[in-house]
Amino acid sequence: MRDHLYATFFILLALILLLYSTWCGIGLTYDSHDYLAASTSFALQGKLINATGTAFIMHAPFFPVFIAMLGSNPIIKLKLLNLLFFCLTLIILYLTNYRFFKNRWFAHLGIFIIGFSVGHQMIYNFLWSEPLFLFFFALHNFFLIRFLNEKKKYDFWLMILFAFMMCVTRNAGFFIIIPTTWILFTIISRSWRDPLLYFFISALGFGMWNIYVLVAHNGMEAIYYSNEFFNSMWINSTNYLDVMSRWIFPVFVPLFFRLICLIICAVILGYVLYLKKIPKAAMPYFIQFGVYVMIMSIFLKVYMDDIERYLAMVYPGFIIGLLLVLDQLSVKFNYKLKKILFFCIVLWVSYLGIRSVHNVNMWHNSRCAVKITRAVD
Repeated sequence: MRDHLYATFFILLALILLLYSTWCGIGLTYDSHDYLAASTSFALQGKLINATGTAFIMHAPFFPVFIAMLGSNPIIKLKLLNLLFFCLTLIILYLTNYRFFKNRWFAHLGIFIIGFSVGHQMIYNFLWSEPLFLFFFALHNFFLIRFLNEKKKYDFWLMILFAFMMCVTRNAGFFIIIPTTWILFTIISRSWRDPLLYFFISALGFGMWNIYVLVAHNGMEAIYYSNEFFNSMWINSTNYLDVMSRWIFPVFVPLFFRLICLIICAVILGYVLYLKKIPKAAMPYFIQFGVYVMIMSIFLKVYMDDIERYLAMVYPGFIIGLLLVLDQLSVKFNYKLKKILFFCIVLWVSYLGIRSVHNVNMWHNSRCAVKITRAVD
């Protein structure tokens, strides 16, 4: 019980940070306005129409329908729901994984890092579909991990349910069920029956929506590809590596140095995988993270400003997987190595905390400044 109190304390601290950043309201971007417009048109006409008057086909359909179900004052209600999803997602992540850690402090550290990360705080600061998606994703992985360990069929069907909801909430859900299908095949059994059943039912809503887009609107505009494939792949890959390197090093550190260090870390992780020292519980997270990033960086046009947002969906799993590896390796460390590891973790967590507080303060000041200006006017 005492273990859970530490996790609860870290979740409440992260929630206080989120409350501060959204005190004057949540942020609205161009896709926020599209979601709101589509929800209004759905409530009035049964159709999904963007703020510009065009058909709502660039995003998956469930989120504007969900907003329409909220009724009046959707922005206020979504702000409150974001706070709820923030807490529930962290709780689910903790309950899914804490029992796999030999040293439970790594489980608490994971909740602290995820809760205070810039990407995780960011997606709850705006009217976006990511909070709902990540809630479904956390539930999906909760039942996935249980199914991998206990082989109970009701976990399998609940996992499919939340995979389906992921895919109709964001197109990125499809990039999660691809690696999960492979996980089910390689870890559970060599039979393709359950993995294919999982894939086709989970992707059913995604497939039907994109067939509708293709037939009704003359093009697969919901998923858009680059005309300059290899050029886009190189730029995207570099941008993704740039953003991921900022999870470890400050942005003022030269990009070349950050990329070299990131590659070294990847090689070390690969070597640990080769030695089969990676915990079984960490493998699903690394596979989901790797395949998701590969698909996003190779096939889709992603602007630099959006990468932190898109990576936030697989960041929690990556952090949990990384800490599971450190937890297992640290058991064999001598006293000196454990002190070095502790010192490195303190530096890393301090950097992540400073980076997050800086961004949270920026979001808070920008929104409150708008309210003050309007009051003066």
